[in-house]
Amino acid sequence: SRGAAVTPRTGNGGLYCTDQGNIILDSQFGPIADTAGLLEARAGLAGHGFFIGIASDVIVAGKAGIRRLRSGKEAATAAQRAAWLLRVIRARCPSCLD
Repeated sequence: SRGAAVTPRTGNGGLYCTDQGNIILDSQFGPIADTAGLLEARAGLAGHGFFIGIASDVIVAGKAGIRRLRSGKEAATAAQRAAWLLRVIRARCPSCLD
């Protein structure tokens, strides 16, 4: 009803299930203007990994490298901190970014 692209999570040659036997569904919504409102309004949503109103930083790692995203007035220095973090990781674990 919200326009998500939903796919069952797979692993080990089949569907990925919790230890209680529940199937995990991955949902791609794209940008959401009111994330907290959307999550609170959904019946049956067991949990989520968002730290709404709690976290001010997000570290995103992927094939292109590591990015640190900050909210608020400190966002201007996020690129400098992300570059520093990337240097530290490369120095301590060169294969971690492969």
